[in-house]
Amino acid sequence: MILKNKKIFFFFQRDWGIRIGFYIAKKLYDDGAIIGGLTFKQHKYHISQKDIIYSYLQSYDLILENPDEYLGGSEYSLELICKDLGIKSIWPYVQSLRNHVKSYRSKFYYDFKQNVPDENIIFFIKAIYKFLVTLEKSFKPEIIVMPNFVSLVHIMTYFYFKKRNVKCLAVTTSGLKNQFIFTHDFLDSEGPFFDEFTKIKNIKKTELQSKAQLVLQEEINNLVNQKKFLILNNTLFYNFLRFVYNFFLNFFRSKVEISKTFGVTVDNCKSLNRYLFRDYTRQIYYMHKCNRIKYYDLDQISNFAYMPLQFQPEANIDIISASFNNQIETARQIAMNLPDDMTLVVKDHPQMHGFRSPKYLEKILKTPNVKLIKNDYSSSYVLKKSEILISSTGTTFFESALLKKPAILLGNLGTNKILPNTKTLMNFQFLPDLVQELLDLSKKWGEDYDKEMIFIISALLKKGFNSNYEKLWETNYFNEFDLKEVVSKFENEILNILK
Repeated sequence: MILKNKKIFFFFQRDWGIRIGFYIAKKLYDDGAIIGGLTFKQHKYHISQKDIIYSYLQSYDLILENPDEYLGGSEYSLELICKDLGIKSIWPYVQSLRNHVKSYRSKFYYDFKQNVPDENIIFFIKAIYKFLVTLEKSFKPEIIVMPNFVSLVHIMTYFYFKKRNVKCLAVTTSGLKNQFIFTHDFLDSEGPFFDEFTKIKNIKKTELQSKAQLVLQEEINNLVNQKKFLILNNTLFYNFLRFVYNFFLNFFRSKVEISKTFGVTVDNCKSLNRYLFRDYTRQIYYMHKCNRIKYYDLDQISNFAYMPLQFQPEANIDIISASFNNQIETARQIAMNLPDDMTLVVKDHPQMHGFRSPKYLEKILKTPNVKLIKNDYSSSYVLKKSEILISSTGTTFFESALLKKPAILLGNLGTNKILPNTKTLMNFQFLPDLVQELLDLSKKWGEDYDKEMIFIISALLKKGFNSNYEKLWETNYFNEFDLKEVVSKFENEILNILK
Protein backbone atom coordinates (compact mmCIF):
# COMPACT_ATOMS: atom_id res chain seq x y z
CA MET A 1 0.00 0.00 0.00
CA ILE A 2 3.01 2.31 0.40
CA LEU A 3 3.31 2.67 -3.37
CA LYS A 4 -0.35 3.36 -4.07
CA ASN A 5 -0.69 6.68 -5.93
CA LYS A 6 2.99 7.51 -5.33
CA LYS A 7 4.34 9.50 -8.28
CA ILE A 8 7.60 8.00 -9.52
CA PHE A 9 9.46 9.47 -12.46
CA PHE A 10 11.97 7.50 -14.57
CA PHE A 11 14.83 8.47 -16.84
CA PHE A 12 14.34 5.76 -19.48
CA GLN A 13 17.84 5.88 -20.92
CA ARG A 14 18.40 3.94 -24.12
CA ASP A 15 18.94 0.20 -23.47
CA TRP A 16 18.67 0.57 -19.69
CA GLY A 17 15.20 2.03 -20.16
CA ILE A 18 14.05 -1.09 -22.00
CA ARG A 19 16.09 -3.86 -20.40
CA ILE A 20 15.88 -2.77 -16.76
CA GLY A 21 14.06 0.52 -16.17
CA PHE A 22 10.82 -0.54 -17.82
CA TYR A 23 10.58 -3.69 -15.66
CA ILE A 24 11.13 -1.66 -12.48
CA ALA A 25 8.47 0.84 -13.59
CA LYS A 26 6.03 -1.97 -14.45
CA LYS A 27 6.46 -3.60 -11.03
CA LEU A 28 5.82 -0.29 -9.28
CA TYR A 29 2.88 0.46 -11.60
CA ASP A 30 1.34 -2.94 -10.84
CA ASP A 31 1.72 -2.09 -7.14
CA GLY A 32 -0.30 1.09 -7.58
CA ALA A 33 2.32 3.73 -8.34
CA ILE A 34 1.78 6.51 -10.88
CA ILE A 35 4.57 6.45 -13.46
CA GLY A 36 6.07 9.20 -15.59
CA GLY A 37 9.18 9.22 -17.72
CA LEU A 38 11.77 10.97 -19.84
CA THR A 39 12.77 8.81 -22.81
CA PHE A 40 16.19 8.71 -24.48
CA LYS A 41 16.27 7.31 -28.05
CA GLN A 42 13.42 4.89 -27.30
CA HIS A 43 10.30 7.08 -27.22
CA LYS A 44 8.39 4.94 -29.72
CA TYR A 45 8.86 1.85 -27.58
CA HIS A 46 7.38 3.51 -24.50
CA ILE A 47 4.39 5.09 -26.23
CA SER A 48 3.53 1.83 -28.06
CA GLN A 49 3.80 -0.64 -25.15
CA LYS A 50 0.57 -1.63 -23.37
CA ASP A 51 1.76 -2.62 -19.87
CA ILE A 52 2.02 0.87 -18.36
CA ILE A 53 -0.22 3.87 -18.82
CA TYR A 54 2.16 6.78 -18.30
CA SER A 55 0.76 9.87 -16.61
CA TYR A 56 3.53 12.01 -18.11
CA LEU A 57 5.99 11.11 -20.87
CA GLN A 58 8.50 13.44 -22.53
CA SER A 59 11.10 12.75 -25.23
CA TYR A 60 14.54 14.04 -24.27
CA ASP A 61 15.61 13.90 -27.92
CA LEU A 62 12.96 16.43 -28.93
CA ILE A 63 14.36 18.85 -26.35
CA LEU A 64 17.93 18.08 -27.37
CA GLU A 65 17.44 18.59 -31.09
CA ASN A 66 15.10 21.60 -30.94
CA PRO A 67 15.60 23.43 -27.63
CA ASP A 68 14.45 26.79 -29.00
CA GLU A 69 11.28 25.17 -30.37
CA TYR A 70 10.63 23.43 -27.02
CA LEU A 71 11.07 26.75 -25.23
CA GLY A 72 8.33 28.20 -27.41
CA GLY A 73 9.05 31.77 -26.38
CA SER A 74 9.52 31.02 -22.67
CA GLU A 75 12.39 33.07 -21.32
CA TYR A 76 14.63 32.30 -18.37
CA SER A 77 17.93 33.96 -17.55
CA LEU A 78 20.96 31.92 -16.52
CA GLU A 79 21.00 34.01 -13.34
CA LEU A 80 17.48 32.85 -12.48
CA ILE A 81 18.33 29.23 -13.34
CA CYS A 82 21.51 29.16 -11.24
CA LYS A 83 19.71 30.80 -8.32
CA ASP A 84 16.87 28.26 -8.46
CA LEU A 85 19.29 25.34 -8.75
CA GLY A 86 21.40 26.70 -5.90
CA ILE A 87 24.64 26.77 -7.89
CA LYS A 88 27.14 29.54 -8.70
CA SER A 89 27.60 28.62 -12.36
CA ILE A 90 26.10 26.19 -14.85
CA TRP A 91 29.17 26.04 -17.08
CA PRO A 92 31.19 23.37 -15.23
CA TYR A 93 28.28 20.97 -15.76
CA VAL A 94 28.04 21.84 -19.45
CA GLN A 95 31.27 19.83 -19.83
CA SER A 96 29.11 16.70 -19.66
CA LEU A 97 27.48 17.56 -23.03
CA ARG A 98 29.95 15.72 -25.23
CA ASN A 99 28.15 16.50 -28.51
CA HIS A 100 27.98 20.19 -27.63
CA VAL A 101 31.46 20.85 -26.27
CA LYS A 102 33.34 18.29 -28.39
CA SER A 103 33.08 17.38 -32.06
CA TYR A 104 32.89 13.84 -33.40
CA ARG A 105 32.38 14.84 -37.03
CA SER A 106 35.70 16.70 -37.26
CA LYS A 107 37.91 14.05 -35.67
CA PHE A 108 38.06 10.49 -34.37
CA TYR A 109 37.74 9.87 -31.37
CA TYR A 110 36.24 13.34 -30.69
CA ASP A 111 37.88 16.68 -31.31
CA PHE A 112 38.18 18.82 -28.20
CA LYS A 113 36.81 21.79 -30.12
CA GLN A 114 33.34 23.13 -29.43
CA ASN A 115 30.76 21.59 -31.75
CA VAL A 116 27.90 24.07 -31.33
CA PRO A 117 28.00 27.79 -30.39
CA ASP A 118 27.32 29.08 -26.89
CA GLU A 119 23.93 30.41 -27.99
CA ASN A 120 22.73 26.87 -28.75
CA ILE A 121 24.08 25.59 -25.44
CA ILE A 122 22.27 28.36 -23.56
CA PHE A 123 19.03 27.51 -25.42
CA PHE A 124 19.46 23.91 -24.30
CA ILE A 125 20.09 24.88 -20.66
CA LYS A 126 16.92 26.96 -20.69
CA ALA A 127 14.97 24.15 -22.37
CA ILE A 128 16.01 21.68 -19.67
CA TYR A 129 14.97 24.17 -17.03
CA LYS A 130 11.56 24.58 -18.68
CA PHE A 131 11.20 20.79 -18.72
CA LEU A 132 11.91 20.67 -14.97
CA VAL A 133 9.39 23.44 -14.24
CA THR A 134 6.80 21.65 -16.40
CA LEU A 135 7.56 18.30 -14.75
CA GLU A 136 7.02 19.77 -11.30
CA LYS A 137 3.73 21.39 -12.27
CA SER A 138 2.33 18.58 -14.41
CA PHE A 139 3.51 15.48 -12.56
CA LYS A 140 4.86 16.46 -9.11
CA PRO A 141 7.30 13.52 -8.75
CA GLU A 142 7.96 12.12 -5.28
CA ILE A 143 11.11 10.29 -6.37
CA ILE A 144 13.18 10.28 -9.59
CA VAL A 145 14.85 7.06 -10.75
CA MET A 146 17.88 7.19 -13.07
CA PRO A 147 20.39 4.57 -14.17
CA ASN A 148 23.24 7.03 -13.40
CA PHE A 149 24.22 10.70 -13.40
CA VAL A 150 25.88 11.21 -16.78
CA SER A 151 24.74 14.49 -18.32
CA LEU A 152 23.49 18.01 -17.78
CA VAL A 153 19.83 17.01 -17.60
CA HIS A 154 20.63 14.58 -14.76
CA ILE A 155 22.60 17.17 -12.80
CA MET A 156 20.05 19.97 -13.27
CA THR A 157 17.27 17.56 -12.26
CA TYR A 158 19.21 16.67 -9.10
CA PHE A 159 19.75 20.30 -8.11
CA TYR A 160 16.21 21.41 -9.00
CA PHE A 161 14.43 18.71 -7.02
CA LYS A 162 16.91 18.70 -4.14
CA LYS A 163 15.60 22.18 -3.30
CA ARG A 164 12.12 20.67 -3.32
CA ASN A 165 13.09 17.72 -1.07
CA VAL A 166 12.62 15.15 -3.85
CA LYS A 167 15.37 12.54 -3.99
CA CYS A 168 17.02 11.13 -7.08
CA LEU A 169 18.01 7.46 -7.11
CA ALA A 170 20.77 6.13 -9.34
CA VAL A 171 23.40 3.39 -9.36
CA THR A 172 27.17 3.67 -9.32
CA THR A 173 30.11 1.29 -9.18
CA SER A 174 31.89 0.59 -5.91
CA GLY A 175 35.49 -0.34 -5.32
CA LEU A 176 34.67 -4.03 -5.14
CA LYS A 177 34.56 -5.79 -8.48
CA ASN A 178 31.03 -6.14 -9.91
CA GLN A 179 29.52 -4.60 -6.77
CA PHE A 180 27.07 -1.77 -7.40
CA ILE A 181 25.59 0.67 -4.90
CA PHE A 182 22.73 3.15 -4.91
CA THR A 183 23.55 6.84 -4.87
CA HIS A 184 21.35 9.88 -4.32
CA ASP A 185 23.62 12.54 -5.82
CA PHE A 186 25.84 13.05 -8.86
CA LEU A 187 28.99 13.17 -6.71
CA ASP A 188 28.28 9.65 -5.42
CA SER A 189 28.46 10.82 -1.82
CA GLU A 190 24.95 10.11 -0.47
CA GLY A 191 23.02 6.87 -0.22
CA PRO A 192 22.50 3.70 1.84
CA PHE A 193 26.15 2.63 1.59
CA PHE A 194 27.36 5.91 3.09
CA ASP A 195 24.70 5.76 5.82
CA GLU A 196 25.74 2.20 6.67
CA PHE A 197 29.43 3.10 6.75
CA THR A 198 28.78 6.06 9.08
CA LYS A 199 26.72 3.83 11.37
CA ILE A 200 29.41 1.11 11.50
CA LYS A 201 32.20 3.63 12.01
CA ASN A 202 30.39 5.28 14.93
CA ILE A 203 29.67 2.06 16.80
CA LYS A 204 33.03 0.51 15.78
CA LYS A 205 31.32 -2.79 15.03
CA THR A 206 30.01 -4.73 12.04
CA GLU A 207 28.00 -7.91 11.80
CA LEU A 208 29.89 -8.79 8.60
CA GLN A 209 33.34 -8.54 10.22
CA SER A 210 34.54 -12.04 9.34
CA LYS A 211 33.24 -11.98 5.79
CA ALA A 212 34.65 -8.48 5.22
CA GLN A 213 38.08 -9.60 6.48
CA LEU A 214 38.06 -12.50 4.03
CA VAL A 215 37.02 -10.26 1.15
CA LEU A 216 39.66 -7.68 2.10
CA GLN A 217 42.42 -10.30 2.13
CA GLU A 218 41.19 -11.80 -1.12
CA GLU A 219 41.20 -8.39 -2.83
CA ILE A 220 44.71 -7.66 -1.54
CA ASN A 221 45.97 -11.06 -2.70
CA ASN A 222 44.49 -10.51 -6.16
CA LEU A 223 46.35 -7.22 -6.47
CA VAL A 224 49.61 -8.53 -5.05
CA ASN A 225 49.53 -11.52 -7.41
CA GLN A 226 48.56 -9.49 -10.46
CA LYS A 227 51.08 -9.87 -13.25
CA LYS A 228 53.38 -7.07 -14.35
CA PHE A 229 51.63 -6.65 -17.69
CA LEU A 230 47.96 -6.81 -18.67
CA ILE A 231 46.85 -9.06 -21.50
CA LEU A 232 45.21 -6.56 -23.84
CA ASN A 233 42.71 -7.87 -26.35
CA ASN A 234 43.91 -7.75 -29.93
CA THR A 235 40.93 -6.10 -31.59
CA LEU A 236 42.40 -5.65 -35.08
CA PHE A 237 40.69 -8.70 -36.63
CA TYR A 238 37.40 -8.03 -34.84
CA ASN A 239 37.47 -4.37 -35.93
CA PHE A 240 38.11 -5.41 -39.53
CA LEU A 241 35.15 -7.81 -39.54
CA ARG A 242 32.92 -5.17 -37.98
CA PHE A 243 34.06 -2.61 -40.54
CA VAL A 244 33.36 -4.95 -43.49
CA TYR A 245 29.98 -5.98 -42.06
CA ASN A 246 28.78 -2.38 -41.55
CA PHE A 247 30.27 -1.17 -44.84
CA PHE A 248 28.22 -3.60 -46.94
CA LEU A 249 25.18 -3.39 -44.69
CA ASN A 250 25.01 0.36 -45.31
CA PHE A 251 24.14 -0.24 -48.98
CA PHE A 252 20.87 -1.87 -47.85
CA ARG A 253 20.03 0.40 -44.92
CA SER A 254 17.46 3.13 -45.28
CA LYS A 255 18.85 6.65 -45.33
CA VAL A 256 20.24 7.69 -41.96
CA GLU A 257 18.84 10.87 -40.47
CA ILE A 258 21.74 13.08 -39.39
CA SER A 259 21.24 15.48 -36.51
CA LYS A 260 20.84 19.05 -37.77
CA THR A 261 22.27 20.32 -34.49
CA PHE A 262 25.28 18.03 -34.04
CA GLY A 263 25.93 16.48 -37.43
CA VAL A 264 27.74 13.15 -37.30
CA THR A 265 27.89 11.62 -33.83
CA VAL A 266 29.19 8.39 -32.35
CA ASP A 267 25.60 7.08 -32.55
CA ASN A 268 25.15 7.40 -36.33
CA CYS A 269 28.70 7.29 -37.72
CA LYS A 270 28.62 3.51 -38.34
CA SER A 271 25.78 4.01 -40.80
CA LEU A 272 27.82 6.36 -42.99
CA ASN A 273 30.58 4.69 -44.98
CA ARG A 274 32.66 7.84 -45.18
CA TYR A 275 32.92 8.07 -41.39
CA LEU A 276 33.02 4.32 -40.95
CA PHE A 277 36.14 4.25 -43.14
CA ARG A 278 37.61 7.29 -41.37
CA ASP A 279 37.16 5.77 -37.91
CA TYR A 280 38.51 2.37 -38.91
CA THR A 281 41.64 3.70 -40.60
CA ARG A 282 42.27 6.27 -37.86
CA GLN A 283 42.04 3.60 -35.17
CA ILE A 284 44.56 1.38 -36.97
CA TYR A 285 46.85 4.38 -37.49
CA TYR A 286 46.57 5.42 -33.83
CA MET A 287 47.42 1.91 -32.65
CA HIS A 288 50.42 1.72 -34.95
CA LYS A 289 51.79 5.16 -34.01
CA CYS A 290 51.18 4.73 -30.29
CA ASN A 291 52.98 1.39 -30.34
CA ARG A 292 56.04 3.15 -31.80
CA ILE A 293 56.24 5.83 -29.12
CA LYS A 294 59.45 5.61 -27.07
CA TYR A 295 57.91 5.05 -23.67
CA TYR A 296 59.88 5.16 -20.46
CA ASP A 297 60.86 1.90 -18.76
CA LEU A 298 59.03 1.86 -15.43
CA ASP A 299 61.72 -0.29 -13.80
CA GLN A 300 64.23 2.49 -14.42
CA ILE A 301 62.11 5.11 -12.60
CA SER A 302 62.14 5.67 -8.84
CA ASN A 303 60.46 8.10 -6.43
CA PHE A 304 57.42 8.88 -8.55
CA ALA A 305 53.78 9.88 -8.26
CA TYR A 306 51.35 7.96 -10.49
CA MET A 307 48.62 9.49 -12.65
CA PRO A 308 46.51 7.07 -14.70
CA LEU A 309 44.78 8.74 -17.65
CA GLN A 310 40.99 8.37 -17.69
CA PHE A 311 38.75 7.24 -20.54
CA GLN A 312 37.38 10.38 -22.19
CA PRO A 313 34.78 11.63 -22.96
CA GLU A 314 33.32 9.96 -19.86
CA ALA A 315 30.96 10.97 -17.07
CA ASN A 316 33.31 10.75 -14.08
CA ILE A 317 36.03 13.04 -15.35
CA ASP A 318 33.77 15.38 -17.32
CA ILE A 319 31.21 15.82 -14.53
CA ILE A 320 32.71 15.03 -11.14
CA SER A 321 36.16 16.37 -11.99
CA ALA A 322 35.32 18.95 -14.64
CA SER A 323 38.02 21.32 -13.36
CA PHE A 324 40.63 18.66 -14.13
CA ASN A 325 39.25 17.19 -17.36
CA ASN A 326 42.07 18.65 -19.46
CA GLN A 327 44.33 15.73 -18.62
CA ILE A 328 47.38 17.09 -20.44
CA GLU A 329 47.24 20.29 -18.40
CA THR A 330 46.52 18.35 -15.21
CA ALA A 331 49.62 16.21 -15.74
CA ARG A 332 51.67 19.38 -16.38
CA GLN A 333 50.40 21.04 -13.20
CA ILE A 334 51.07 17.96 -11.07
CA ALA A 335 54.57 17.51 -12.47
CA MET A 336 55.33 21.20 -11.95
CA ASN A 337 54.30 21.05 -8.28
CA LEU A 338 55.78 17.76 -7.08
CA PRO A 339 58.22 18.14 -4.18
CA ASP A 340 61.96 17.52 -4.18
CA ASP A 341 63.15 15.02 -6.82
CA MET A 342 59.79 13.31 -7.30
CA THR A 343 58.65 12.79 -10.89
CA LEU A 344 55.26 11.96 -12.41
CA VAL A 345 54.53 8.67 -14.17
CA VAL A 346 51.55 8.69 -16.53
CA LYS A 347 49.90 5.62 -18.05
CA ASP A 348 47.16 5.70 -20.67
CA HIS A 349 43.84 3.92 -20.07
CA PRO A 350 44.05 0.45 -21.72
CA GLN A 351 40.61 0.88 -23.33
CA MET A 352 41.72 4.11 -25.01
CA HIS A 353 44.32 2.28 -27.13
CA GLY A 354 43.41 3.12 -30.72
CA PHE A 355 41.08 5.90 -29.60
CA ARG A 356 43.63 8.33 -28.18
CA SER A 357 45.56 10.37 -30.72
CA PRO A 358 49.34 9.72 -30.68
CA LYS A 359 49.84 13.50 -30.69
CA TYR A 360 47.93 13.66 -27.41
CA LEU A 361 50.29 11.16 -25.80
CA GLU A 362 53.34 12.82 -27.33
CA LYS A 363 52.34 16.12 -25.68
CA ILE A 364 52.36 14.34 -22.32
CA LEU A 365 55.63 12.60 -23.16
CA LYS A 366 57.28 15.96 -23.91
CA THR A 367 56.09 17.61 -20.68
CA PRO A 368 58.86 18.39 -18.15
CA ASN A 369 59.13 15.99 -15.21
CA VAL A 370 56.62 13.57 -16.78
CA LYS A 371 57.43 9.96 -17.69
CA LEU A 372 54.90 8.27 -20.01
CA ILE A 373 54.87 4.47 -19.74
CA LYS A 374 53.17 1.78 -21.84
CA ASN A 375 49.48 1.23 -21.21
CA ASP A 376 49.81 -2.53 -20.69
CA TYR A 377 51.46 -2.25 -17.26
CA SER A 378 49.02 -3.51 -14.64
CA SER A 379 47.83 -0.76 -12.33
CA SER A 380 48.80 -2.76 -9.24
CA TYR A 381 52.39 -3.10 -10.46
CA VAL A 382 52.66 0.65 -11.05
CA LEU A 383 51.01 1.40 -7.69
CA LYS A 384 53.37 -0.89 -5.79
CA LYS A 385 56.37 0.92 -7.24
CA SER A 386 54.91 4.41 -6.78
CA GLU A 387 55.08 6.68 -3.76
CA ILE A 388 51.63 8.19 -4.20
CA LEU A 389 48.60 8.16 -6.52
CA ILE A 390 47.33 11.50 -7.88
CA SER A 391 44.23 11.35 -10.07
CA SER A 392 40.82 12.84 -10.68
CA THR A 393 38.78 9.64 -10.42
CA GLY A 394 38.83 5.90 -11.12
CA THR A 395 38.88 2.47 -9.50
CA THR A 396 42.64 2.84 -8.97
CA PHE A 397 41.83 4.66 -5.73
CA PHE A 398 40.31 1.54 -4.20
CA GLU A 399 43.32 -0.46 -5.35
CA SER A 400 45.65 2.07 -3.75
CA ALA A 401 43.67 1.82 -0.50
CA LEU A 402 44.07 -1.96 -0.51
CA LEU A 403 47.82 -1.58 -1.05
CA LYS A 404 48.07 1.21 1.57
CA LYS A 405 49.40 3.69 -0.94
CA PRO A 406 48.67 7.38 -0.25
CA ALA A 407 46.31 8.99 -2.76
CA ILE A 408 45.31 12.53 -3.71
CA LEU A 409 41.90 13.01 -5.32
CA LEU A 410 41.49 15.91 -7.74
CA GLY A 411 37.74 16.29 -7.38
CA ASN A 412 34.87 15.24 -5.14
CA LEU A 413 33.90 11.65 -5.96
CA GLY A 414 32.34 10.36 -2.75
CA THR A 415 33.28 6.70 -3.17
CA ASN A 416 36.95 7.76 -3.40
CA LYS A 417 36.88 10.48 -0.72
CA ILE A 418 35.68 7.97 1.87
CA LEU A 419 38.85 5.84 1.60
CA PRO A 420 41.31 6.11 4.54
CA ASN A 421 44.35 6.67 2.29
CA THR A 422 42.82 9.54 0.30
CA LYS A 423 42.76 13.32 0.67
CA THR A 424 41.27 15.81 -1.78
CA LEU A 425 42.97 18.70 -3.53
CA MET A 426 41.43 21.55 -5.51
CA ASN A 427 44.44 23.90 -5.82
CA PHE A 428 47.80 22.75 -7.14
CA GLN A 429 49.76 25.26 -5.04
CA PHE A 430 49.03 23.06 -2.00
CA LEU A 431 50.23 19.87 -3.72
CA PRO A 432 53.83 19.72 -2.34
CA ASP A 433 52.67 20.03 1.28
CA LEU A 434 49.84 17.54 0.83
CA VAL A 435 52.15 14.98 -0.78
CA GLN A 436 54.56 15.22 2.16
CA GLU A 437 51.71 15.10 4.68
CA LEU A 438 50.32 11.89 3.18
CA LEU A 439 53.74 10.26 2.91
CA ASP A 440 54.33 10.97 6.61
CA LEU A 441 50.86 9.70 7.57
CA SER A 442 51.29 6.48 5.60
CA LYS A 443 54.17 5.46 7.86
CA LYS A 444 51.73 5.35 10.80
CA TRP A 445 48.94 3.36 9.13
CA GLY A 446 48.24 0.19 11.08
CA GLU A 447 45.34 -1.45 12.89
CA ASP A 448 42.98 1.55 12.70
CA TYR A 449 43.52 1.76 8.93
CA ASP A 450 42.71 -1.94 8.53
CA LYS A 451 39.54 -1.56 10.60
CA GLU A 452 38.34 1.31 8.42
CA MET A 453 38.83 -0.77 5.29
CA ILE A 454 36.86 -3.60 6.90
CA PHE A 455 34.07 -1.15 7.76
CA ILE A 456 33.98 0.08 4.16
CA ILE A 457 33.83 -3.44 2.74
CA SER A 458 31.18 -4.45 5.30
CA ALA A 459 29.00 -1.54 4.19
CA LEU A 460 29.54 -2.47 0.51
CA LEU A 461 28.60 -6.10 1.19
CA LYS A 462 25.46 -5.12 3.08
CA LYS A 463 24.21 -2.36 0.80
CA GLY A 464 25.69 -3.35 -2.56
CA PHE A 465 24.37 -5.76 -5.17
CA ASN A 466 25.45 -7.52 -8.36
CA SER A 467 22.89 -9.90 -9.92
CA ASN A 468 24.67 -9.51 -13.29
CA TYR A 469 23.40 -5.92 -13.40
CA GLU A 470 25.96 -4.77 -15.96
CA LYS A 471 25.30 -7.76 -18.25
CA LEU A 472 21.54 -7.17 -18.10
CA TRP A 473 22.08 -3.57 -19.10
CA GLU A 474 24.84 -3.63 -21.70
CA THR A 475 24.49 -7.00 -23.44
CA ASN A 476 21.75 -9.25 -24.80
CA TYR A 477 21.98 -11.35 -21.63
CA PHE A 478 18.61 -12.05 -20.09
CA ASN A 479 17.95 -14.04 -16.94
CA GLU A 480 14.57 -13.77 -15.27
CA PHE A 481 15.95 -14.50 -11.78
CA ASP A 482 18.69 -11.86 -12.08
CA LEU A 483 16.24 -9.31 -13.45
CA LYS A 484 13.81 -9.95 -10.58
CA GLU A 485 16.67 -9.49 -8.11
CA VAL A 486 17.59 -6.13 -9.63
CA VAL A 487 13.95 -4.99 -9.73
CA SER A 488 13.59 -6.03 -6.08
CA LYS A 489 16.70 -4.05 -5.08
CA PHE A 490 15.36 -0.92 -6.75
CA GLU A 491 11.88 -1.37 -5.30
CA ASN A 492 13.22 -1.81 -1.76
CA GLU A 493 15.36 1.30 -2.05
CA ILE A 494 12.42 3.29 -3.45
CA LEU A 495 10.26 2.12 -0.54
CA ASN A 496 12.96 3.15 1.94
CA ILE A 497 13.06 6.63 0.44
CA LEU A 498 9.29 7.04 0.37
CA LYS A 499 8.74 5.93 3.96
